Amino acid sequence: MSLQQSQIVERKKKLSCSFLGHQLEVVKNYKHGQNEYCCKWCKNQFTDTDSGKPGFLTPKLHRINIALEKIYYRKMRMS
Repeated sequence: MSLQQSQIVERKKKLSCSFLGHQLEVVKNYKHGQNEYCCKWCKNQFTDTDSGKPGFLTPKLHRINIALEKIYYRKMRMS
């Protein structure tokens, strides 16, 4: 596949996300109820927001998910 053809394929994938919505797959399932997702077509990453709907995964939200997971495991060890 040439470079131009691969660019066309990538544009089609991104357009399908804008028209049809993202096709999310769970990448990481945290024990405290948070999930991280990745779009099958455009490869954007998402996480559960406070409202329970998927939102874009920022570095700050990723660090928060990791911190919450550590707190969850410490709590489980103490009980």
